[in-house]
Amino acid sequence: MTVIATTAAHARIREQLDDRARTSGDLDRFVADVKAAVGRIIPSAAIALGTLDPDTVVPSGGCFAPVDGASAEEIAAG
Repeated sequence: MTVIATTAAHARIREQLDDRARTSGDLDRFVADVKAAVGRIIPSAAIALGTLDPDTVVPSGGCFAPVDGASAEEIAAG
């Protein structure tokens, strides 16, 4: 089993994103916030987000967002 240490920075980012996820109605703004927050602690080429219906917790959609201007095709090509 792998154990990942959670630092104070990770906890702050998690709290910020949790708050934004509960209060923001704008998916594009939330994706931008996630890219910025996660990018501060985890270098990445892209992020993928899934959305859930809050009443049933059934997946309801999602998105793929390249970071730093890369296209989805460039990310998939590796």
